[in-house]
Amino acid sequence: MIDYEEIKTHIRDAEGYSKTPYKLSYSYNKDGTEIKVDEDFWTVGHGLNIGKEHKEFTETELEDMFQEAFEKCVKGCEEILDGSEQPQAVHYILISMIYNMGLAGTKLFKNMIKCIKDGRYPDASEELKDSKYYRQLKSRVQHYVDMLAVCK
Repeated sequence: MIDYEEIKTHIRDAEGYSKTPYKLSYSYNKDGTEIKVDEDFWTVGHGLNIGKEHKEFTETELEDMFQEAFEKCVKGCEEILDGSEQPQAVHYILISMIYNMGLAGTKLFKNMIKCIKDGRYPDASEELKDSKYYRQLKSRVQHYVDMLAVCK
């Protein structure tokens, strides 16, 4: 049985919370060059993309939006795993990745997903570590890499 509340808590903690919409700016290093990114969309609540329109929401609306987004992530995880029985850690990682970069972005991790489906979790860990996602969000993704490395 998957503990979805544990995953929700992780996402909430990782994303933080803002009732006030904001635009994210960040930078990362690519081949020795610092790349600066200024997002052109608004974010609110627990990292929820609300598009180009700056809009205020109530806390109830934000919680409803979070629940809806989370449920989509769970369905996306089920789609990726395609009936494959996997441990809690795999659901935790995939749902978190889908929440952070979307289903389409997570599906690009084809080698990692194949390793997971084959039960080769240490190999999946290495695939994740060798990614732009890891290099950009190392502090968050290192936890996922470590979880996969010891997964059974």
